[in-house]
Amino acid sequence: MVGLGGCDHARRPTVGQLREAVPSACRPTSRVVQGVVTLSNPHAIQARLETIEQDIATRQNELEATAMSWFRAKRDRERAYAQAYIEAQGTVDERKSKAIQASYLIGLEDEARYEALKAVMRVLDTRASIGMALLKAQARA
Repeated sequence: MVGLGGCDHARRPTVGQLREAVPSACRPTSRVVQGVVTLSNPHAIQARLETIEQDIATRQNELEATAMSWFRAKRDRERAYAQAYIEAQGTVDERKSKAIQASYLIGLEDEARYEALKAVMRVLDTRASIGMALLKAQARA
């Protein structure tokens, strides 16, 4: 049977057949498939988990300092909002608008830095969870 482009797919070996042809000792511990690293044995997974743990440990202090800075800036923003609201004249909506204009830039960089670090930590945590699940699955197999 000839497929698209004149290729005879019936003669091509399957991935499983290719994998069986290579001795297990010669197989790579991790490989890249369409730009994604796949972890195919426990040693590769453990090495990746150790790297993730080190990354989390180095980012933890930065996250804590950034969180402290953001929560202080958030308090300053809320205070500036309250002061501007009290000092403003007009309807409630006009006063809210003036208060927002007076306070919205306070702590903007601190918030962005905190949210970015928090997102990175979530990704690292998710990767660690996936790695642990892969280790468990490979132990059962």
